[in-house]
Amino acid sequence: MAIFDINAKYQVHVNEFTAFQHSSLFSSIEFFRLHSSSAEDLFFQLVRISDQQVIAVIPFYEVEKKIFKAPKKGTYANVDSLIPLSFNVLSEFLQFIDAHFQSLDAISVFVRLPPSSHDPTKHSYTFNQLTQLGFNLDILDINFNLAISNQPYEEIISYSARKKLHKCESANFYPQILSDNFFDEAYNVIVENRAKFSQSVSMNALDLRSMLNLFPQSFHLFGLFEDTSCELMIASAFCIEVEPHILYIFYWGDRPGFEEYSSITLLSKFIYDFAKLRSFSLLDAGISTSSGKPNLGLINYKKNLGFSASTKELLVKNYLQKNDSNS
Repeated sequence: MAIFDINAKYQVHVNEFTAFQHSSLFSSIEFFRLHSSSAEDLFFQLVRISDQQVIAVIPFYEVEKKIFKAPKKGTYANVDSLIPLSFNVLSEFLQFIDAHFQSLDAISVFVRLPPSSHDPTKHSYTFNQLTQLGFNLDILDINFNLAISNQPYEEIISYSARKKLHKCESANFYPQILSDNFFDEAYNVIVENRAKFSQSVSMNALDLRSMLNLFPQSFHLFGLFEDTSCELMIASAFCIEVEPHILYIFYWGDRPGFEEYSSITLLSKFIYDFAKLRSFSLLDAGISTSSGKPNLGLINYKKNLGFSASTKELLVKNYLQKNDSNS
């Protein structure tokens, strides 16, 4: 725990956990404490000296000795700020963090930026400043997002997706917002879906439920049933309100045996309409790459559902090489 003045107006709190109203779930104190497992994990807060208001936050986790990542868990690490940060203020904050890692004799620091579509201005500022500080591109992923508008979902998706949507509607499939009572069944649908592709689910049911219990207002579960009896769930989705205006589709998938319907098409329409009703501005369907390698099938699938591509970068700085050259 420490406080450092960086100029006459701002200071940086390190592991002080000064109370603040987060905008990004991944930058909240609760999320940090849930996933922190090392005494060397760092929670940086930029604080205005005059009124002690937290202006910006970014957490880092030690994943190996003197190797840090932001995030450790979660889809990205955001310089979370409730007010727009000027280029100069963001620059000073990042410069302090960089210098702090140097003082700790860090070996490497990784930062996974949010998709460029989330906040293009902040993304441009952050990407520029990190590269100026010596961070290099490690992995470039392709993320897919859908802007929420008054345009009907049927007009956004492709012709082939509209046909599948109408097929699901003709079969009288029944989409619903799920209560926690359906958690196990919804999760099992995802497990069965991933097993069909010889894949496993990245988060086990116990850890996912722990997150849901900790952030109940941020999680939204959806299910698609065979009919109104709700006896057989054929598709499900776990969505997270990662920021006040962004709904992130953490998991979605359909149960084996219903492939001919492409039932996610109807469920995605339901989620889109839900997002519109709740005044979200962006629906984030995640990446369609694996360590930068494109999954062409997944790219085309999301494009057909109306999603557009944006970049999502993993940056890394190797301090050890620089420290060795200075020794």
